[in-house]
Amino acid sequence: MAKAEKTGGSKVGRTIGNLLTAFGIVCILAALTLTGYNWNQSRAAGEESAHALDIMSVQLPGYEKEGVTGDVLDTEMPVVQIDGRSYVGRIDIPRLDISLPVLAEWSEEGADIAPCRYKGSVYNDTLIIAGHNFASHFGNLYQLADGDNVTFVDVNGAAYHYIVLTAETIDGYDLRGMEEGEWDLTLFTCNFSGVERTTVRCARVHQSSVNSSGGGVSNVASSAATSSAA
Repeated sequence: MAKAEKTGGSKVGRTIGNLLTAFGIVCILAALTLTGYNWNQSRAAGEESAHALDIMSVQLPGYEKEGVTGDVLDTEMPVVQIDGRSYVGRIDIPRLDISLPVLAEWSEEGADIAPCRYKGSVYNDTLIIAGHNFASHFGNLYQLADGDNVTFVDVNGAAYHYIVLTAETIDGYDLRGMEEGEWDLTLFTCNFSGVERTTVRCARVHQSSVNSSGGGVSNVASSAATSSAA
């Protein structure tokens, strides 16, 4: 009897072990499938953005003049049409080695192609840009540090230069928190949990205050931070 019970217990143990092994294999396969899917999405998004940027580079005048903000009567941002979509310009982030077109309006479909204007205007220092956390888009936004450079170029070739002041994590449902504050430029994306937003706040500076290495000048950043906090 004892031998039979021992044999039965061994069979149950082997069965449980086999089930756990199978479950582990399924989890690994699911993770690999998800990783592959995300990689393919990121690659496709990068190709779409690069295509739009190539066309836009022909239409944009380039860095011809520094953009003007402040007492601007018309804050509506002009657009250029590419493949049936409206773009308001491009964003350059040297530290992350990315240059991306920016769609005129946010949509889930659009964000699969390029970052989108979420709200505001570059002409009155209220622009908020949202992007997916694809590696080819805003996936490395968390790597930006105080003083890093960001440039937005509108479709008329006017360049608006910024430095990063701070980065924060905001709850995904806290829309008020995303929009509040006197920030000249805000960039945000989902973090990998999907329930929070990696958010980067920037202040506008003159081109003469920007260096070519990707980092801004510390005293300029300090001055801009004081101004934004006021």
